[in-house]
Amino acid sequence: MSNMHPATSFDGDYRESPKYLKRKVKSGHVTADYDNRDLILTYEVEATVVGDTGKAMQTERKTHRMPMKVKLDAHTDVRLYARQLVAQSDLIPNNKVQHVENLLQELKEMTLEERYRADSVSKIKRDTERKRKEERRKQKLEEKRRREEEKANEELDSANMDDLSDYLEKLYDDDMSAKVHGTSMILQLARNAGNLEDLSENEALLGALSRTLREDARRKMELSLHIMNIFCAFSTFSQFHQYLHNHQVGNNTMRAIKWELDRHAARVEEMGLLERVAEAQKRGETPEVDPRKEKKRHEPIDMKVERAKTKGMERKQDKLLCASLQVLINLAEDDRVERKMAKRDLAQDLVRILATRNSTNADLLVLACTFIQKLSVTRENKDEFRDFEVVEHLIKFIPCSNDRLMKAALSALFNLSFDAAIREQMVKCSIIPKLVDLLQEKQFRAAALRILYHLSIDDSCKSMFTYTEIIPYMMRMIIDFPSQHVGKELAALAINLSLNERNCSFMCQGNNFKGLIERAIKRQDPLLLKVARNIARWTLKLQEELPDPVPKTVSAAEEEERIKAVLESSSSSNSGKRGGGSSGEDETLAVATRKRSATSRGSGYKCKRMWSPYVKDLVLLLKLTDNQSVLVETLGILACLTPADLSKSDTFGHLVLEHDLVEFLHKHLLPGFSEDDVLLEVVIMIGQLCLDADAAHLICSSALIKLIYDVLHEKQEDSEIVLQTLYTFHRLLRHPGTGHALLYETQMPRDVCDLLEHRNPVVRCMADNLLDLIVDHDEANETSMDINRRIARKAISGTRGDEEKSKGRHFADLDAEEGEEEVVSPEPDQNCYSELKGTLSKMIRAKRFTIHNKEWIDMVMQEELDDLEDHDDDDDDDDSELQHRSRYRSHHSHGANGDDDDDDDGDEDDEDDNLRHQSSVYRHHHHHVSAYGPASPLSPDSFLGEEY
Repeated sequence: MSNMHPATSFDGDYRESPKYLKRKVKSGHVTADYDNRDLILTYEVEATVVGDTGKAMQTERKTHRMPMKVKLDAHTDVRLYARQLVAQSDLIPNNKVQHVENLLQELKEMTLEERYRADSVSKIKRDTERKRKEERRKQKLEEKRRREEEKANEELDSANMDDLSDYLEKLYDDDMSAKVHGTSMILQLARNAGNLEDLSENEALLGALSRTLREDARRKMELSLHIMNIFCAFSTFSQFHQYLHNHQVGNNTMRAIKWELDRHAARVEEMGLLERVAEAQKRGETPEVDPRKEKKRHEPIDMKVERAKTKGMERKQDKLLCASLQVLINLAEDDRVERKMAKRDLAQDLVRILATRNSTNADLLVLACTFIQKLSVTRENKDEFRDFEVVEHLIKFIPCSNDRLMKAALSALFNLSFDAAIREQMVKCSIIPKLVDLLQEKQFRAAALRILYHLSIDDSCKSMFTYTEIIPYMMRMIIDFPSQHVGKELAALAINLSLNERNCSFMCQGNNFKGLIERAIKRQDPLLLKVARNIARWTLKLQEELPDPVPKTVSAAEEEERIKAVLESSSSSNSGKRGGGSSGEDETLAVATRKRSATSRGSGYKCKRMWSPYVKDLVLLLKLTDNQSVLVETLGILACLTPADLSKSDTFGHLVLEHDLVEFLHKHLLPGFSEDDVLLEVVIMIGQLCLDADAAHLICSSALIKLIYDVLHEKQEDSEIVLQTLYTFHRLLRHPGTGHALLYETQMPRDVCDLLEHRNPVVRCMADNLLDLIVDHDEANETSMDINRRIARKAISGTRGDEEKSKGRHFADLDAEEGEEEVVSPEPDQNCYSELKGTLSKMIRAKRFTIHNKEWIDMVMQEELDDLEDHDDDDDDDDSELQHRSRYRSHHSHGANGDDDDDDDGDEDDEDDNLRHQSSVYRHHHHHVSAYGPASPLSPDSFLGEEY
């Protein structure tokens, strides 16, 4: 649609006055705002100023974004709604109805999914709260009933310290009720802490109680409960522990626990039989097995009564087991006593308690979980818990209605999660979604984060976090964290999860990555910077997996074709200038290389330009920070970026110039200035900067080349630094014109040859690949000089008269000089190293032959030694033969090392023949002997070249 508006003023051409303003609105396109669940309409407004003649004098265009609020629910008809939206807006063409319908359908599904999750979470919270209220109500009733029982006992009979001897006499009575009464009176005395010291002075008291527990525990549970509570009162104070040890209280307590667990197992089995008998009675059948006594078997079974009896027995057992575990926990303060308990299968008893009880017996389960947490500190106990699969029984209490029990279970699981096998059991029990749900509750958040961190250590578990809601919730906690630095557990969890590719993908969705990197830079948080570094590694890996992600190395064949083209063009144009056009051709090749890089770089890369808004901030942080950890992580981030991650205006070359990165890198490469970890990251960053041709030329034109070579020379023992330095040299040699200073102004080729004998096979492989590239460059330089001389000869041969003859004689002299292997530099700026061109490849081939030949000879020597050792016992003349062969090996080793100290001509001829024989044998066998090991895993593999 278009509208006409009169023009008010115009500062254009004075010869023509504006007549009116023409405004035109172009229909745009519709996109979805997934964060706000709305549609975004993008359209363009074009304003044109029309003059008197009707011609357009000035045109301006502006793009507008208009949000369109939509209301979606389960009953929305998406097709009808899309048609209504298109009909109501003049900016949306009718042919976009299907597109709008698809967007509305996506928004509807996301909205319904969010509501479903919210409803599910709300329902879980309501159910959990209801269960907690019910549990609190039951606990209050139980506490009230217990106080009433205690009050009734106190009113019934009050204990007196003066009657202690009478209470002791009742322990020797045959009447069980008398024993129960005597122990109840002693228990009343022991509950008063002021009486414990007087009771401990009675030598017969604990001995009689321990004997009674050992002999009569199976007969009366109430008697055992009284005695165990007395022991618990004494064990609360450590000064009475030795008194309890002397009377074997711990031993008798563990026996009582085992007996009660066996009693419970027998009762459960009996209840199963009774249920089958009751079902048989209902059917009118006679059961084969009836656990009841003979006189009661004809009576019908009332299962309600039996279940009530079982519950009553379990209630008393829980009290007894609570007191028993409390005694053992108190006595286990001594490590020697704890080890003795562990040898008595205490771990198995605790697992049996967890397996036979549910969350309603909270006090007993809390004590059991606390004891498991204490015992799991030692490796032996932890292994036992792993074998008994205690994790399965602990996880059933997460979540539960009792907060104390949940905290105790989480603490026990945290101690157990240090073991990899136990973590695997946790994952199999689906603990990760339960812990993720607990992150929403503040009181359990810290414990859940610690366990999740331990689970995230295993690579097999990292991918399982993807199928939960932990990534968005974790990122929200990181961005909104109140302190200056994010908590260690939360940051450590994020670091581990960012090592997984799918998790990194989720971390970069929406505004998650923006909030993360902005907080990391603003707060200078090294842990968050490490998360960002892992994401940078992921984006780098994405590019490496793409076809031709970065420009390849210029091969020798490409260089030869380029030189031939230069020769043909020079001959046709009859250029008379020696070496003319060489620099322009190099520049043309560099431009072509950059074009290939630009076309291939980032093709199909889904995170393209994601880092561009933050690169300058990272560089500023790199130069301003004084924190060593921040410096290392920031260097690591920048060392993972490629030109595809930067904007078109902020290339590596621009960054190096704008922020003077050469000076920064120069400072940190100085000997002794930086630690090795910083030095390593600096070397890697230089190699990454060399992906850009402009940055590579800036680096080569500075003193960095000499410093990098010094790093290689000084850090020979650090394999990682050596490997990354070699890789940086490899990157530098990729660009035309950047390799001359590196090859001919330093001793780098010689040092790389020495690395062929490095102890690390990866370094040997990388050095071998780099030498291949050096050979290509050196031979190309030699060929280029020869071609330039021929170009000059052909150019001069076209001139007239004496000049032609003079030039002919001059080139004859040049040919004579060629016969003497004297090389003339084609470019004036290369005179400093022209004498070395063509010699590096010869040196490298000689070094390789020496190493391979020495390896082969060593192999033959070893085989001969093995043969002699095998026949040593069968031949009496082996000693003389061994001496003869040793002289033979010494002679050949001497020849292989290149030493020529023998003055006899005949011996020299023999030695030459032997070397020729060894060389011919080597040519047949060198494929089976390798000095360089497997291919280097250094990425990207496309830069490594062919293996020698």
